[in-house]
Amino acid sequence: MTAPVVAGMTASIRHLDGYSATETLGCLRKVRLKKEYDYWLKPSELYWAFRGQLMHGIAERYTREDPDTIAEKRYAATVFLDADPITGQPDLVYRDRQHITDYKTTKKLPGDWKVYRCVECGEVMKESEWVIRKSVKIYHCPHCSHPHDYQARQEGLTLEPPRARSKHVEQVNVYAWILSQHGIAITSGEIVYMDMSGMLRVPVEIWPLDQTQQMVERAYDILLRDELPAPVTDEDETWQCDYCPVCHVCHQLLESVLDDSRGQEV
Repeated sequence: MTAPVVAGMTASIRHLDGYSATETLGCLRKVRLKKEYDYWLKPSELYWAFRGQLMHGIAERYTREDPDTIAEKRYAATVFLDADPITGQPDLVYRDRQHITDYKTTKKLPGDWKVYRCVECGEVMKESEWVIRKSVKIYHCPHCSHPHDYQARQEGLTLEPPRARSKHVEQVNVYAWILSQHGIAITSGEIVYMDMSGMLRVPVEIWPLDQTQQMVERAYDILLRDELPAPVTDEDETWQCDYCPVCHVCHQLLESVLDDSRGQEV
């Protein structure tokens, strides 16, 4: 890597008081381990986040021409009185329109939303951005247990417009909740996805504030316990482990727990 790129990545490293909105929506075990253990990152591991930061400067320059917009300003909000605050830094806020725009760089723009319905009972078996892989020979309907091979799955497949990814929807809603603590109302939002081929704008529903507050409080309840949060096990979330700077510590602690339990059994 060249010196300017490395310098830019280093400058973008943030040391925050409290927890960021992004942290509370990801692996909570990672958040605790990063606070309790030393860790190191290679420049190659920082590059992906730095690439996303490049768009932020463009948004910030845009706001200089429009007094009703806010860009790259970090806000903090109190979740519990005796706990560290939660912070959020929305990419672009339109105060007059009560709208948030958040930019996300990605390897590939979100594709059509895929809905699989059971050919027997008509209920939705699964819906997601991703297909049910061909390698899954038989997929049983969770409602009536009817078996579906690949051809049957295609018969029950319908395509809908792309949707924002779930964690990004949650993040925008946490931003809206934080902004509400500062007298800034948000009624609409969108994610702008960018890959090397282009951009895709996807609307985001803004939830009732009490719904978002409950989600944030649940995350804080877990973070503030004495025991470490459990590791992620959902197959849609475990990809995070490959990019986690404290995964080695996590694995060592899990092995230690397993060794202790084996010792007690003996």
